[in-house]
Amino acid sequence: MTTYQNLPLFALARRNDPETSHIAADAMNQGGASRQGVKVLEALRATDGLTAGELEAQLGFHAHKRMAELERLGLVRKGEARICTASGTLRHAYWLEE
Repeated sequence: MTTYQNLPLFALARRNDPETSHIAADAMNQGGASRQGVKVLEALRATDGLTAGELEAQLGFHAHKRMAELERLGLVRKGEARICTASGTLRHAYWLEE
């Protein structure tokens, strides 16, 4: 069984973003982004691929913000687009990378 801990995921704020965005990014970088990444990976492990919208509906946070990071780390792969059951729109599904 794979465990995911201390993932190097980062929330960013742009230079011209308001101070509240920088505060939120700092808070996420204290472990929030990593915890969300772990939840995404655990949800994908339990299914046969999900879209970011389906993950968001299941997990209760903006999972799409973690997908690019997890893909860049080689932990997930983006599959073909399909109709998302959460939004009814065409979206890419994601799977754990083997």
